[in-house]
Amino acid sequence: MCVSGYFLNFMEKASDLLAVFRSLLPLCDKSHLEGRSILQRGAYRITLTAAEARFPTILINDVGLETIGSRSKSFRGLEVKNIRAAIGSEPEAEYLAIVCRDATDSHISLFMFFLESLIRDCSKHPSKELSAVIKEALSKWRLFWSPTQIEFTEEWIKGLWGELFVLQSLVQRIGPKSVVHWTGPEGFDQDFQGGGVGLEIKTTSTVPPVLQINGLAQLDRSLFSELYLGVCLISADAKGMSVSNLVDELWPLLSADDELLDVFVDKLNSVGYRPQHRESYETYRYRSVAPPTWLHVDENFPAITPSSFRSPLDARIRGVKWSAGTKLESKNLRA
Repeated sequence: MCVSGYFLNFMEKASDLLAVFRSLLPLCDKSHLEGRSILQRGAYRITLTAAEARFPTILINDVGLETIGSRSKSFRGLEVKNIRAAIGSEPEAEYLAIVCRDATDSHISLFMFFLESLIRDCSKHPSKELSAVIKEALSKWRLFWSPTQIEFTEEWIKGLWGELFVLQSLVQRIGPKSVVHWTGPEGFDQDFQGGGVGLEIKTTSTVPPVLQINGLAQLDRSLFSELYLGVCLISADAKGMSVSNLVDELWPLLSADDELLDVFVDKLNSVGYRPQHRESYETYRYRSVAPPTWLHVDENFPAITPSSFRSPLDARIRGVKWSAGTKLESKNLRA
């Protein structure tokens, strides 16, 4: 194994890393690897190469599985292992190899975002042990490569589509910090909360829209200064957007702030989004029929809440679901 002879002090963007990887592919075969040194940090070096002339691979010297406390050596599409290799004119040595074992474009792109995040963390914490930085990075991204099968329905897809569609609008109108207020993935009753305002998003393809309300708190205006019900009317369209497309469009809007990007990743993990299911997600594509309709949940709004009952519900009742039509007066949502 050999590596090209120059070092880059810092390469920030995943798109740059992807271009480097693609430039290496014609130079590699199964018995010979070219690599590019991406980051030099003291005695440590992070090298990008292409295992078996196909798979993006990160090589890190003087770090092994035992130093990062890794119990699981592989995830779906990602493998972490110790290897011995000779790089350039250097003697053979031990390296930690992190290999993207899925050569599809979507996984390779995700792997480059992982490498970008790892490089940023290394540069942001120069005094922290590299093994600790790697361990944290793998922990943060572990769920993204989890083999756990997440069952999903078309209704789940539609709900996530609507939340991502509204999140994209908020990020574009208000700014990247809007992602912090996306609270639906964390199990809150409203999909967005912040500054005394609650937003509950309902996405439907039925005309006229009929919305299912989950629980008594979703439209409980007493919890907020202002509460809005956002109705996203969508239509199935083979040329429309999938949830993966919306994630792809949101990523660069958040990538300038690595902490906000981490928040986004955590929320995607929590909501059950898995990049390895991208092909399945792609079968559900929609277009927005019109901008979301915002209904102000005020004292005249027909909502069923805890105050609708003369006495508290029997504790044996675990949940309440009800449906609502939307022939109501809409109101512009203030930024």
